[in-house]
Amino acid sequence: MALFFTIIISDILDGYLARKLNCSSEVGVKFDIISDTSYTMSLLIIFAYLNIIPTWFVFIMVFKLLEFIITSKIINIKQETKNIVVFDKIGKLSVIIVMLLPGIFIFRCIITNYKIIMNIIIYLITIMLIISFVYRIIKTIKYIRTRPPSMADAS
Repeated sequence: MALFFTIIISDILDGYLARKLNCSSEVGVKFDIISDTSYTMSLLIIFAYLNIIPTWFVFIMVFKLLEFIITSKIINIKQETKNIVVFDKIGKLSVIIVMLLPGIFIFRCIITNYKIIMNIIIYLITIMLIISFVYRIIKTIKYIRTRPPSMADAS
């Protein structure tokens, strides 16, 4: 429980302070993504192993991670930006909910029918990830089809 709260609070504080103090960096963004991904994937693997969540959900999350990396790379190449990743609100919200799953498990003794609630959340997240996937694919296709801005467009 202490580890869960430490991870969640430090992740929230890290992002907030980086924006508030205007001291975000590429390395910080990469480290945040790597640490969030490590936490999320290890959590999912452990939960699947313990039969708390279905194993197929781990594969959905791995697929979504790969799609996220690939589409971010394509969009950044096309935009000629140095952004590391391109977020979409639905995908980001779904990952935040996944990161909160241990909280539901930790408090399972006071949550009536926590397994039903956990399953509802898993299916809700899956639907959100599918919507996010479709949105990102459409956005990526649009970026691929548009011509790059030229110097004449800038003036």
